[in-house]
Amino acid sequence: MKKHLNLIKSIAFLVGFVLIVLVLSFVFAPKDNRKEFGYNNTAVSAILAEKENSVDVVILGDSESYCTFSPILLWKEYGYTSYVLGTAAQPLFDSYEFLKIALKNQKPKMVVLETDAIYVSGGIKRDVIGAFNRSLTAFVPFFEHHDRWKNLSPKDLTKIPKYTYVNELKGFNYRTRIMPWKGDNYMKATTKERAIPAMPRFYIEKIKALCDEEGIKLVLVSVPTPHNWNYEKHNAITRFSREKGIDFLDLNFKIEELQIDWNVDSYDAGDHLNYNGAKKVNTYIGQFFKDNYDLVDHRNDEYYSDWYRCEQVYDEIIASGKGK
Repeated sequence: MKKHLNLIKSIAFLVGFVLIVLVLSFVFAPKDNRKEFGYNNTAVSAILAEKENSVDVVILGDSESYCTFSPILLWKEYGYTSYVLGTAAQPLFDSYEFLKIALKNQKPKMVVLETDAIYVSGGIKRDVIGAFNRSLTAFVPFFEHHDRWKNLSPKDLTKIPKYTYVNELKGFNYRTRIMPWKGDNYMKATTKERAIPAMPRFYIEKIKALCDEEGIKLVLVSVPTPHNWNYEKHNAITRFSREKGIDFLDLNFKIEELQIDWNVDSYDAGDHLNYNGAKKVNTYIGQFFKDNYDLVDHRNDEYYSDWYRCEQVYDEIIASGKGK
């Protein structure tokens, strides 16, 4: 009898603890997507302010993604709606959770993963800890936002989140600086492969499974980057993508077709593209989407009228020349 009583007490304690944590998670959760409300990464949280089901292409990856893919350029040239959820040195466990954030208010037709993020790894121990922490904070927001106690108000007890911060560039990072790359042919043929680290491989499969579950096409894209890419990585991603039935486009073999000039198209000596290079890639990738996938040109659809406002802001920024 005593054992049963202790068991009941233990279960009651656990249930009570879970309920308290869930209530605190609601109270402490940011009620807006701006930084001052507790979101550390507004580049990601801004997608929550996009009109429901208005983004057809979600782009994931590290800094290569947000320096290369320009949703407004894709909109202006092809009428495609996209959003870049790229962050610096983004590990794939972040990519997976960011995709789930996007799916809260979007039903994209395609997810593009820039492949440099596949090789973002701190080793198995750090990757496991990082993945655990990310999963925990995603499941129980209280653990990420507990330090909001200083800014809590009575409204936090009942207020439903309302997202007001809109990123007019849709995650793109406008960079104009020119720092040439002076190297030779970085895509020298080899049969060797650069092994995909264990945790990124695990999360690419989770991303693929989530995309399959939601009826989303997953496409891997390698953007031009002599500093980060080589034939060994290409071989590994090629084999992996074939095994998993994932489309893979490696633009590092399209340098001449893209008309990339490393004297003017590099931001930092072959690591990232600047705006000159990004324009060339977006023109090509937009045509690639048009030729191979069933994306819709939304430029004549009233539902997407807010994209014209973002286009105007974009044009003003470009005209100012005030890029990094």
